[in-house]
Amino acid sequence: MSKFFHILITGILLFSSCQSPLPENINDIFADWFINPTAEKREKLVSIKLSVKTLDSLARLVKSREIKTGKFSCKLYDCDGTESILGFATPGTIAVNSLYPLVIYLHGGIGTTRNDKGRDAYEMFRFLADTIDLFLASPSGNRAAFWWSEKGLERILKTVRYMTLHFPIDPDRIFLAGVSDGAAGCYAAANAIAGPFAGFIAISGYGGILKGLGIELHPSNLMQRPIYNINAGKDRLYDPQTVEQFLNWLGQNGVPVKRKFYPEEEHGFEYREKEKATLAEIINTWQRPGRATISWTVAKGASNRSDNLLQWEICGNKDVQRIIAYWQQDTLNVKANGICSFTMISDRKATGKLFYKTLKGEVETLQPVKLNTSLYLDLMQHYCFAGIVEKTLFQITTE
Repeated sequence: MSKFFHILITGILLFSSCQSPLPENINDIFADWFINPTAEKREKLVSIKLSVKTLDSLARLVKSREIKTGKFSCKLYDCDGTESILGFATPGTIAVNSLYPLVIYLHGGIGTTRNDKGRDAYEMFRFLADTIDLFLASPSGNRAAFWWSEKGLERILKTVRYMTLHFPIDPDRIFLAGVSDGAAGCYAAANAIAGPFAGFIAISGYGGILKGLGIELHPSNLMQRPIYNINAGKDRLYDPQTVEQFLNWLGQNGVPVKRKFYPEEEHGFEYREKEKATLAEIINTWQRPGRATISWTVAKGASNRSDNLLQWEICGNKDVQRIIAYWQQDTLNVKANGICSFTMISDRKATGKLFYKTLKGEVETLQPVKLNTSLYLDLMQHYCFAGIVEKTLFQITTE
């Protein structure tokens, strides 16, 4: 980043902030909260009373730091302070004003106490680097942070935020891939935090293991993104017939899964060169869909990330909380189960009369919510990108 640009952005920060001088380390405070958020860090940012404009300028300042190429690792921190290692690699060269796909790889063998298995795990997908310019990253999981646990899912989201904050990542081409336990992690992520991703690549794994662990899988969530599933006929851990039954269950419930089966291969991904062309095509063509609607079932024990559902309030004692919301011209039709109210993210401009209609047929005027500092921070966490523009928020009461 040029010295002039740094001075320019800093000047914008100072000018646009009608308040006391900002802390000298405000960019570090912001980056620390964005990647490793806690309620305490969030309150600290809110207490500084940054305007939305200032926050956006601050995000651009942090993101504009000089980018180095190569292989790296760093520490991530859980909410309880537990640290783990994130490994990542960049393309050989990074062009100015260009965006690149990101593949986050989830390693297997997480029944360990180690917190550093992600340091070089992304090497599993380095074979694509001579075909596609892409970023690779691999968080670390272990028995205290299974990929399908709340802590494990949070480590995945922290990885997305770290990479988008420091590198020019294409927001529409972020992929989650995993082998063995990592494949189950892909299904867990598709079930709960699909929002930031363009698709999932599950290899030598068995998503049905989640059901056996008491995790309810929701087809309405799993169908939000494409899933590519690869299995081997001589897998020592997962019987092909059992895997096939699970994939058939997904298909019967409306979840389209692209399948590949290698009868003579074994557990793992030693045959990855055979998948080079297919995976390259997926990364080049799959895009995070732009959705104007909501169809989401709340996944318990996870920080849910759907496309347009920012916040919600649960009411009653219903076992399943679900929201369906879709537009018919200027009216939003809402069907909710176990949800009293929710905040919807929309690209619609609130320039004319908009309405929403509940299942009971009641029609109310749809009023936009003013975007304050607190909500802006929530939006950044929701999208896993620092700096969100051109969004309208609607607060909708369903009961």
